[in-house]
Amino acid sequence: MTRIPVNIIPELLERHDNLKGIKETVSDIGRYRKLIENVRPKNTEFVILTGFDDHLLPGMMIGTNGSINSTAVVFPEISVKLKKAMEQQHFEAVNHYQNLIAEAMQLYDINHSFFSTIKEAVSYRWFNGERVYHKKPFHLINANTRSEVERIVDNINRKWKED
Repeated sequence: MTRIPVNIIPELLERHDNLKGIKETVSDIGRYRKLIENVRPKNTEFVILTGFDDHLLPGMMIGTNGSINSTAVVFPEISVKLKKAMEQQHFEAVNHYQNLIAEAMQLYDINHSFFSTIKEAVSYRWFNGERVYHKKPFHLINANTRSEVERIVDNINRKWKED
C-alpha cells in the first residue's frame, strides 16, 4: 500500500485549506508521532485519527484526536468513555475501557471475513438479531460465527452493565 509521505502532508495543508484531518490505519504507531511532529506546529486544528481499535489509547497518549475503529460500531460507548476518561486522566477507568476494547477485538478472530462478523455483531446488539445478509465475497461465514459473536457481545454487555 502506498502512503502519502508524512513530509508532504504539511505542503498539502498549505495548498488546500479544505483539508481538516486524516485517518491513518497503519500498524506503525510511530507514523502518528511523525504526523503530529510535522503537522501540529503549522496547524493545531488538524485532526489526526487512528484506524485500529487498539491504537485509540496509545494514539491519544502521543497526541492524536481519537480513532475510527470497527469495534466502535458495535460498542460506541466504550470508545467514547475511554476517550473521556483519558482526557480527565482517570487511569483506572482508562484501563477498564481499554480492556473492554481488547476483548471486543476477539471479533476479528472469529471468521475469515471481519466485515461479516461485524455485521452479525451489529445485528445482534442493535437490531434484535435480525437475519444478516452477506454479499459475495463475504457470504461464506463459519458455522460458529453467530454463536461466537453472541458470546463476546453478551460478555462485554455484562461487564459494561457492571461498570
